[in-house]
Amino acid sequence: MRRIAAALILTITLSSCQSVPVQGIQAKWQKAVHPCLPVEPWGLVWSPDSKKLAYLLDSGAADALIVVDLQTRSSTHLIDISSVGLEQWSPDGSRILLHTHIGRASLIDADGSDMTYLPEILANSRTAWFPDSSHIAYLNLPESDFPQLFILDIETEVATQIISGGPFFNFVVSPDGKRIAFERPSDSVENGYDLMVANTDGSNIRQVATALSNGDLAWSPDGRQLAFLSSDDRTLNVVATDGTGLNQLTTDATSNFGWLADSTGLIMIKATGYPPDESIIRVSLDGSNSSLTTFHYEYDPALSPDGTKVAYLSSDQGLGDVYVMNVDGSNKVQLTHNTGYKSCIDWPF
Repeated sequence: MRRIAAALILTITLSSCQSVPVQGIQAKWQKAVHPCLPVEPWGLVWSPDSKKLAYLLDSGAADALIVVDLQTRSSTHLIDISSVGLEQWSPDGSRILLHTHIGRASLIDADGSDMTYLPEILANSRTAWFPDSSHIAYLNLPESDFPQLFILDIETEVATQIISGGPFFNFVVSPDGKRIAFERPSDSVENGYDLMVANTDGSNIRQVATALSNGDLAWSPDGRQLAFLSSDDRTLNVVATDGTGLNQLTTDATSNFGWLADSTGLIMIKATGYPPDESIIRVSLDGSNSSLTTFHYEYDPALSPDGTKVAYLSSDQGLGDVYVMNVDGSNKVQLTHNTGYKSCIDWPF
């Protein structure tokens, strides 16, 4: 009873201190109890096995790089770094590529034990890992105004230009690491873009399709097809890597899509309205599609590599938190609990 009475007295004391200046111990309590500073999670990146999720946590100073094990629900704080964004996890799961405020890319071991500076790769350059995790393809501006394609050998730190000319835009490395698909201004369609495929040594360059505008690319896991987005008319298209079988799958696509693991279709996320409603749609290769789920007040969705889950940020409670769920909307899990919802006490008084 004494503890309950004391708690009631403290509650009444604190509530009475909100608008009237007080002295002594009450003044210390009034100063010591306050809302915790909110944090802002961003930059969701999946591990290649779809079992872990990395994200950055902005607390107003440096960003904390966090990795969550989705099986154990445990979080690991890898490092505090001034970053402009996460990029990709290496295919072998050992390292994470990120871009820093110093204007260059860096690699950090997935356990946070070591960080390697990559001065050749400019921050925010498009990048793509090779399947053996030994090389990274990237776009840079060497001595011209046009983005050029390079491959960096991580061990030797030697960068090699793949194809001369340009400019080049989006690109993706094939699952076997032997070919690269890229977009460049079209030779035949005004203001259009040609989708090209070449060997990674720059040989055997060939055109496979033309789009009205450039957009994201995705190579099918079996290596036989390419999905590409024409951003102006929002069409999602699929074509065989030899240029045959061009098929427009949908006309209301957004930039967030990925292949199913068995290459039989794609998962696409469509945003409508503002604040956006995000719809997750399964698209078959014959153009038929089915809506899996719709979620509200969420943003920055990221599809898992195996096409079974989506991670996203939600601020429906007023502050941002990280969530993950199955692509059909089931098994929704909140991974973070923003500190801004809590009250903090400065100690000692």
